[in-house]
Amino acid sequence: MKGTIYILCIIALISAMAVPATADYVAEHKKMNIYEQGAGDLVYTCGTPYYQCLWGYDSEGSNAETATYNIDLSSLPDNAVEARLYVYWTWSLVHMYDKQGVTYLSSYKDYAVYPELEVEFNDETVSFDYADGTNWIEHYTDSKNIAAVGLEHFEPGYQSYNFPSGTNCAMILIEDVSTSNVVNVTNVYPNQGPVDATNCPSGYDPSTGRAKVCIQGVGLLLTLEDDDKMYWISEGNDMTYTKWKNDAWTYGITPEMTITKVKFPGAIPSGMDTATLTSVVPAGNLGYNRLYFNALSEYWWDGLWNSVPDKNLAVNETDVSAALRSQNNMARFQNGLENPNNGDLQMNVANAFLVVE
Repeated sequence: MKGTIYILCIIALISAMAVPATADYVAEHKKMNIYEQGAGDLVYTCGTPYYQCLWGYDSEGSNAETATYNIDLSSLPDNAVEARLYVYWTWSLVHMYDKQGVTYLSSYKDYAVYPELEVEFNDETVSFDYADGTNWIEHYTDSKNIAAVGLEHFEPGYQSYNFPSGTNCAMILIEDVSTSNVVNVTNVYPNQGPVDATNCPSGYDPSTGRAKVCIQGVGLLLTLEDDDKMYWISEGNDMTYTKWKNDAWTYGITPEMTITKVKFPGAIPSGMDTATLTSVVPAGNLGYNRLYFNALSEYWWDGLWNSVPDKNLAVNETDVSAALRSQNNMARFQNGLENPNNGDLQMNVANAFLVVE
């Protein structure tokens, strides 16, 4: 099917019920990748609305649901040279139904799958891509256990609530961008059912499984010509989870283990001493979080990703000029702080755009 791609990912769950028996929710620094760096400026805009869940129906994609987003720009700069589209998604799973279309399994027996999405930007089908030297599975998706994706509840190694999340990326022709843009995201995953239907309750019809994926939002990044500025585009999907319960950190995962590093390699030319970091963080609103820029002990900002513009997709612009180094800068995104009262904390890191001038 044109323009489609299988995307491997897994999601951290957004409620206490979604917590696994075992977890690998620590930060994985290889998840964030430099897609591009060069001379110029960057402008990032979120689309609306935000969280929408999609269900796939049949193997041909008939009746597959589509989420529509609008990305409105105040103007299209004359010096815009490139455009890049981001689709942020989570909760990718197969939900089981009986012959009458009624759920027969409780949620913990639903199982993780990789979504197949078709995306159109202003009626043009886009193709997904990623940074050189990376792949979707290892660098643009995350979960508590990638190896358990696709396993069903009766198979060895199955883990409940092991549902994928990730970031899809696509280059958009600049001539296709306008001040009012429409993005259609379609879930075209076919029906799924257990490998061996005899392991399921009586009356189960393997053709009635339905794939589900929830779209947290979309964003559009414009690259502008500007000889007086430099930029770095970092993208990926690193999901972390930590929780304080019964006077201990759940699974032994402390906030020190949930710090995602984003590196911006290379030298900063002399005279460039103003720096802005734009960060895009899905599901960062669930608790305390912190941004460090370079030295951990000197410059940090707390609570940046709390429901602006939406609880499912937070965006923040931070002036990091005071912490800028002459070369090899680094941002660190920490999920959770040393606060025994913070409860459940989940956070994904999806984008970090650095501009210096």
